[in-house]
Amino acid sequence: MRGAALAVAICATCAAQWRGRSVKNTRSSEDDPLAAKFSWIPSNDAFALNKIAQASQNKEGVEYLIDKEGYRPLHLAAQQGFVEVVPELLRLGADANARLSDLAPQGRMTVLHVAAFYGRVEIVRQLIRDGGADIDAGATIGRAAHAAAKSKKLETDEVLDNVARHQSVLEEELREHRAEIARLRIRELPEDLCCSITCEIMKDPVMCVGDGHTYERVAIEQWLATGRGTSPATNERLENTSLVTNHMAKKLIAALLEEHRRRAK
Repeated sequence: MRGAALAVAICATCAAQWRGRSVKNTRSSEDDPLAAKFSWIPSNDAFALNKIAQASQNKEGVEYLIDKEGYRPLHLAAQQGFVEVVPELLRLGADANARLSDLAPQGRMTVLHVAAFYGRVEIVRQLIRDGGADIDAGATIGRAAHAAAKSKKLETDEVLDNVARHQSVLEEELREHRAEIARLRIRELPEDLCCSITCEIMKDPVMCVGDGHTYERVAIEQWLATGRGTSPATNERLENTSLVTNHMAKKLIAALLEEHRRRAK
């Protein structure tokens, strides 16, 4: 989205949420208290809103660089704790994995790092659930998460640890299946038999009722368990997250594997 349409989308979002109430009241009650060295953050609200709105006048849109440190509108919204602006920027295509530049004092943080650094618990959730933020994008996240603040920092860490735990479950469940696929040396992977999350031939294909797409069972279960409410295939909000076995896909996969097993003998 570019030009006027982007201006309307971002400016309308900003105007709607701060009309008649302070910016402070739009931040999440779950945010960690800011350390004394971050006392300047609230006074930066007006500047931040202005810079976010300027995305509409820039050819790069929501990905335009605000300064030499590599800040983009999404970094700024995460820093300030704008919980209603972040989802809108993500909807408009902002990259949750965009990094700051080498000139940034904090280092090459992603947006997720920034949110964790300033103790923005709800925004951490939004970036993972709706933006596909990569929790493994560098080791900074561990230090940043603990540097943010005190009382509720454990909750931010819990969100991140929860995602890592689900990834571990996924890898454990599929270890033997992946080993067999590698052993059989299946060169051509039929797209219809591959999961759009793992990009691998499925072991236990299930169809998600909400979007009609088929996924590896453990992959979609872990996707949903991390709090994501969107379709991995379309990125649209899922109204129904029920899963049903795709028997046809399961039969085709079984036949494919059996054929390669015979060839491997």
